[in-house]
Amino acid sequence: MNDNIIAIALMSFMNSRNWGSWEGTSSDLLIELTNNVSEQTRRDKFWPKAPNILSRALNTLKTTFEEKGVRIENSTTSESRIIKIKKTDKFDQSMIVNDDTTVSLRNF
Repeated sequence: MNDNIIAIALMSFMNSRNWGSWEGTSSDLLIELTNNVSEQTRRDKFWPKAPNILSRALNTLKTTFEEKGVRIENSTTSESRIIKIKKTDKFDQSMIVNDDTTVSLRNF
């Protein structure tokens, strides 16, 4: 999973959040993640171009994220589907390597 750009983007995004949680729609999350990655990453063929693709990827990786200290929960309101993301006690920010040009994950 070390080369999964969605995993890298989400772990980096959660690492940057002081309060350790985020909540919103998959559209909101795609905007947040897209704003926090490089132009090269946004142009990558594996970068999600639509919110439903991001949601599908998150659901596929949910167990692995949980093992690495990021809990992803889905809920539905009368108006939308909500994604709740929270850092847990297992979250280890030292696994995120940022060398100013590339962000990668150590032991992921």
